[in-house]
Amino acid sequence: MVASTELSEWESEEYVTAFRERLSLTVDEKKENGGNPDDASVRRFLRARKGDVSAAVEQYIGAERFFQERGCPTLILTNPDPAEACYNAYCPARNFGFDKEGRPVYIEKTGLVNVPTLTKVRTPYDL
Repeated sequence: MVASTELSEWESEEYVTAFRERLSLTVDEKKENGGNPDDASVRRFLRARKGDVSAAVEQYIGAERFFQERGCPTLILTNPDPAEACYNAYCPARNFGFDKEGRPVYIEKTGLVNVPTLTKVRTPYDL
């Protein structure tokens, strides 16, 4: 399935600007909850609320508050995966960043995965 590159009316630059202006009016919320979202995130919230800028800003603030209250920004830093060293040793695969359109680039050398040794070290449930 090919994604459409056409933007709906409420994903236009006019709505994105209105979203940012509305968000800037809630200065305390903005400082407290994550700052300045990128255009793709703004459009995602506008799409979810069918162009209702006020509702989209409220949803964004709520999502950021939820994210911050649960410690999501530090979750990976404070709870590292104990099996990460094992995966790195037996599974030659990495996230290499993002392409020009913001999609994650993941490269896995499937033929080089040492499955017999990996299943000796980790259970199938863990994988």
